[in-house]
Formats: sequence, C-alpha cells, structure tokens
Amino acid sequence: MNSWKKKDNIKLLVLIGLTFTFIPILLYIGYELAGPTNSCIILKCEIIFGLLFGFLILNEKVTKIQLIFCFILFIGLIFALTQGFSNLIDLNIGVLILIVSVALFTLIHTLTKVKFDRNEFYPTQIVFIRNLMSGILLLVSYIIISPLENLQIILTPNNFIFFLFMGLDYGLSLYLWYKTLTYIQIGTATVINSLTPFSAAFFSFILLRDVFTIFHLIGIIIIIISIIIIVRDKENNKKLKVMVQD
Repeated sequence: MNSWKKKDNIKLLVLIGLTFTFIPILLYIGYELAGPTNSCIILKCEIIFGLLFGFLILNEKVTKIQLIFCFILFIGLIFALTQGFSNLIDLNIGVLILIVSVALFTLIHTLTKVKFDRNEFYPTQIVFIRNLMSGILLLVSYIIISPLENLQIILTPNNFIFFLFMGLDYGLSLYLWYKTLTYIQIGTATVINSLTPFSAAFFSFILLRDVFTIFHLIGIIIIIISIIIIVRDKENNKKLKVMVQD
C-alpha cells in the first residue's frame, strides 16, 4: 500500500472497517421492515448523496439539470414506495434506516474514490481490510452477546453452507465494485447499478412472492431515467471542462 504510514489513510481504513461493520446490520433490519423490492428502490437515492458528497468533499459542480432530476428521482422514489402517493403515512422506520445506511456508505465510497485516484489504495486491500475488521468485530460481538451454544447455529451444515456461499458472493461483489471504480467514473458505475431494482423485483417475485405493482414499475422507470440524465450531464460537464483547459 502506497503511503500506508499516513495517519489519514490509517484513520480511513479504520473508519471503513467500523462503518461496514454496522451498515450490513442496518441494511438487513431495513430490508426486513421495508421489503425486498422497496428496499432496492430506496438504495437508488445513492446518487443524490453522491452528488452532495461530491460537491462537499470533491468540490464537484452541481448543475441545475442535476438538481432538477435529483428532485424528480426523489419524487419517483416516493411514488413507488407509497403506491402512487396513497400511503404516505404508512412509510415505516425501515425506510429511514435504509436512507441513513445509503448516506453512510456513499460517504465512505466517496472518500475511498479519492484514495483510488491517488493510487494510495487498491480494491483487494480495501475488501480485505473491510471484511477482516467487520468479521472480527461482528464475531466478537456475537460471542459476547449470545450464549456459546448459539455457535452451533453457525456450524450446522445447512446454515454453514449458506453462510459460506453468502460470504463468497459478498466478497466477490465488493471486489468487483471497487475494481470497477478503478476503471470507470463512479457516475457511470451508478448508472449500470441503477438497473438492480428490476433484478431485485424479479427474484423477489419468483423466490419470495413479493408483490410488484404498476406503481413500482413507473417509479423505477422515473428513477432510472433521472439517474441516466444526471450522470450524462455530469460527464458532459467534465468533458467541457477538459476542453476549456486544453
């Protein structure tokens, strides 16, 4: 790791480990309360926080078009979650938990992107440190809070195989995400990632029989179109800035 002795790099690594110890817990609580389809839709507010932290931390310019479509994206999100604004009062605490989680991990991703650009961090290192710290902290917490007999739940063959595949899938997806950030802009990666509500809705319907309504469909389409326009405007501004400098 280049510049590993820098105090700010060590602090960021510790922050990454601590943050992603608690974020998965918050996400699972939010998933359970909000439901799989709604949860995946809520996660798309990431681009709003991405623009906010990009402006505050990276000094990136936010245009009127981006602000307008951030508002439209938010409206599409609420439209989908409330089934056409008919259930505004029924939004549960799970929605708030997920929004806080999105804000936290978007902030960490923004800080990590700065280190990638400086070649001070690399994807494999981030995944290793993040999983190592969170794994140790969660295991110790589990042993302290729960009786030792509960370890048998983990070691039960069916559960152990499930946990093993879940860990492999999570670790691989993390590595691919961070590897992606070294090749393309985070905005482009966000556009590609914006299609996940469709896959989430499909698997939720097939495996969990979760309800997917026309309001979900309309809301998802509004969200994806908004994300594409926001990112395209952002990339066009970067190209224009480069041309002006040349």
